[in-house]
Amino acid sequence: MMLSSMSYDRLSIDDPDKDYKTIINNTMAFLCERQMTLENNPVKVSIDTICKQELNVFQDRSDIISKLKRFQTESNFIEISGDNISLTQSGINHCRERQ
Repeated sequence: MMLSSMSYDRLSIDDPDKDYKTIINNTMAFLCERQMTLENNPVKVSIDTICKQELNVFQDRSDIISKLKRFQTESNFIEISGDNISLTQSGINHCRERQ
């Protein structure tokens, strides 16, 4: 699954698929940037941090988490544990391919 390298900052009023893509692309861009900064150290970030910094146009935190959990199941790029999110090895590999 290849993700767009583009970040979005607009909420779609009538297109839930676009909202899903926005949440995933912004989250992955954030995690990949952090991963590249930390190199070999695993990235573990609070979901609240991502919500505040990358997804602030979305008001419904439970909807964001639902979409992130869906992506976790579909892609195996991220792992959600409690209130934290991290990249799996597949996610780290994806980030390296995006460079």
